[in-house]
Amino acid sequence: MPKQAEDGAEDLWPTSGAVRGAPVSGALDSVALEGTPYVVPRIFDAYFADPRLPFDLEVSVTMTSSGPHCSHLDVEQRPDGDEVTAKRLASIPLALLMQQAARFMAMIPSVGKDGSVTLTPARLTPEGRAEVAAAWRLARAADRRRAFPPTRENLRLVGRLVDQTLKAADPSRQRPTVFASVKSALEREGVFVSRATVQRRIKQAQEEGFAPEWVKGKP
Repeated sequence: MPKQAEDGAEDLWPTSGAVRGAPVSGALDSVALEGTPYVVPRIFDAYFADPRLPFDLEVSVTMTSSGPHCSHLDVEQRPDGDEVTAKRLASIPLALLMQQAARFMAMIPSVGKDGSVTLTPARLTPEGRAEVAAAWRLARAADRRRAFPPTRENLRLVGRLVDQTLKAADPSRQRPTVFASVKSALEREGVFVSRATVQRRIKQAQEEGFAPEWVKGKP
């Protein structure tokens, strides 16, 4: 498992990044990170080759005011590395990787005498990364209810995740609750909601017949 950094985020970090279809300076389409002096390109790619990840990864990210969203993910088996399987794919902390990629791509805007805007890579320190993370947390907190309403599509997703959690449960090993497992799975999908919201959505999914019932404590 990846090592935990001091600010509570895992310390996975991209090896490189690239703005898709545009230079890293000039009139670049970008998103301001509220509460910080930084901006992030609206669309970019980040590359991860950390040995703690099961594969080498290329993550295509689209930024919004509330944070990063994955638009495409490429995985590549390393020479003599692990086979690409559904279980290993599910272990990829995608939401975290997108956050780290956006921090890696953070830039400082400056306005020239002629009014042109130049963006310079910020090369964030750990303190700067924590500042960006705090700004995103505030943005997500303001948008949580709207971000994951109880639509039939969302309830079907919750039902599928509950079903996968129950089928993967191993009675011989200590494991997290269904609620915690579904919350983690939603975060890998880029959905950040509270545990209470997850519990409500699971109950609603069960009422609609999208999620199975289970005996309390198992798991």
